[in-house]
Amino acid sequence: MDANTCTTEVVRKARWPRAFLFAATFAAFSLAGCGGDDDPAVGTTTPPPSSTTTGKAAVLLGDAAGDFYSYTATLTSLKLVPASGDPVETLTAPVRVDLTQLQDLSELLAVAEVPTGTYESVRVTLDFSDASIIASDIDGTPETLQAVDAGGSPLSTLVLTINPASPLVITEDDTLPIAFDFDIASSSFSDGAGHVVVLPTITTTTTPDADRVHGLGGQLTAIDGNTLTVRLRPAGMAAGNLGEAEVTVSDATVYEIDGSSSTGTPGLTALGGLTLPTPVAVFGTLGDNGVFTASRINAGSSVAGADRDTVVGTVIARSDNTATVLGSIRDHDGGARSFSDAITVDLSDVQSVTAGDVHAGETLSLADVSVGSRIAVLGACNGACSGGNVGASRVQLFPSRADGAVIFNTDAAEDAYMEVNVADINGIPVDRFDFTNTSVDPGLAAKPFDYYVSTTGLTLGTLDPGTQVRVYGFTAPFATDNPKDFIAYDVTKAADIPARMLVSWTAPGSSAALAEGAEGSLTFDMADPGLGQLHHVYRDAEAIDLTMAGSNPTVSQGAEFQGCVVYDISDNALTQYDSYAAFVTAVNTALGASGKLRGFAARGGYDGTSNVVSASTCG
Repeated sequence: MDANTCTTEVVRKARWPRAFLFAATFAAFSLAGCGGDDDPAVGTTTPPPSSTTTGKAAVLLGDAAGDFYSYTATLTSLKLVPASGDPVETLTAPVRVDLTQLQDLSELLAVAEVPTGTYESVRVTLDFSDASIIASDIDGTPETLQAVDAGGSPLSTLVLTINPASPLVITEDDTLPIAFDFDIASSSFSDGAGHVVVLPTITTTTTPDADRVHGLGGQLTAIDGNTLTVRLRPAGMAAGNLGEAEVTVSDATVYEIDGSSSTGTPGLTALGGLTLPTPVAVFGTLGDNGVFTASRINAGSSVAGADRDTVVGTVIARSDNTATVLGSIRDHDGGARSFSDAITVDLSDVQSVTAGDVHAGETLSLADVSVGSRIAVLGACNGACSGGNVGASRVQLFPSRADGAVIFNTDAAEDAYMEVNVADINGIPVDRFDFTNTSVDPGLAAKPFDYYVSTTGLTLGTLDPGTQVRVYGFTAPFATDNPKDFIAYDVTKAADIPARMLVSWTAPGSSAALAEGAEGSLTFDMADPGLGQLHHVYRDAEAIDLTMAGSNPTVSQGAEFQGCVVYDISDNALTQYDSYAAFVTAVNTALGASGKLRGFAARGGYDGTSNVVSASTCG
């Protein structure tokens, strides 16, 4: 749309958005070091006047998948705005946030006590003056970009008004979860000149996504039976806290405490043996009632960043006990995180290798760390951390993901495997990896164009050659004679993975972007002269050019519709619709009033035969 009404323009390189596994995000979130100042008076939420009845707002922050290695800005304010009266601040201090660390994860950022009542909008302030934005180009090479606004001017402070589909209602003594999902892939595009144009797409819900892992970090201050009290301190907060959260544990909760793993009562007992307050990173689910139930807890020195420097990323090469990692590095003293595509990690003095998820409780060793492994390293930087050289003392291992096309598949009961032509591992193009030393037999070293994946124990059905798949699991042990390269615990056909549609129009946008189509849907004219560089559907490693599809693409409401948003550049306002019909009406109305469409994004199922996207979200 034009300056009066505009959906977010999305101009990105033509490749599938690279999501990280939720379990791999455990490692990334654990980097949210939570040590330091234990003064509860510093940075705590200031309660409203005693004459006012109050409830609590639990603020969660997450992100959809995107092609960024780092996307860091400072969240300086998040206010709830009532129909009348003054806005209510939920943050007591600025928080530096790297949204790439929140892909497939929602972080419980703050729990604020606020007056009861109805709040019609949310005002979010983001400071981009010291932003760190590093994108992945087509071959995976990092590219540092400067944030600019829609007019191309350097972006400093961005104040957004978010209008939820329904008002936010705070009731007395209750906790209302408010989840904000920043879709940076749909909110940012490179202009090809070293800039990233920021046109935000943010959705809000009071029903946290049950399929997404929720996490929180901070200081454990009390244990009362199966209930823990945690003072919240996100990774980007140097001191103080953003309120308190109550966490419930169960017999199934997995603990890693000072490098030792346990489950249930033994873990809770070990947790109780720590001196409080102590750093914790907690993962689980936040219910609609604001109750956080933990599935995994890292505590003490097992919280990456608590008392050691940390690296999190993917091993792209290994020679003996030296690993090269593409990822981020953080100095635990200063808390600064930086990205590098070649961090050198010395594994010679590693004391323990631990893992969560499907490896919880198993005894692991350095042999389990191979090329393609997703890891978090705790240790000490050799010199300044910005130099990218770290001596490891502890390694945490998490599942990896490989995308590619099936070459051959056999479901033999005792030795089921498939050969895959792999395009990327953990979203990193395979050209970035050196598999030379993965086997003691050079002839058995992993080959991405003929990657052997063990599928023993899985029921896969028919996987014909050429079928695009996404494989979750762990790399095979390093430097052995194992003929397999990867041990899978799940295989998904790309056709079953939600697709993403991205279409852009050249500035200032197009008023003729839509073609005639079915009522209640949006059909886009691929012959529009104003069509920009993006006109694709991405699904796994597959990119479908919609201008070559033979018909104009249509976006209809999907069976699992969650909502769509419209971004108005003129007043920096985002309006969310929980009715697809209402969203379609808003778009058509704006175009009828001389509006111009700058860009469109949708996630959902895609039928290539009919060229229809069944949207779960769009904007």
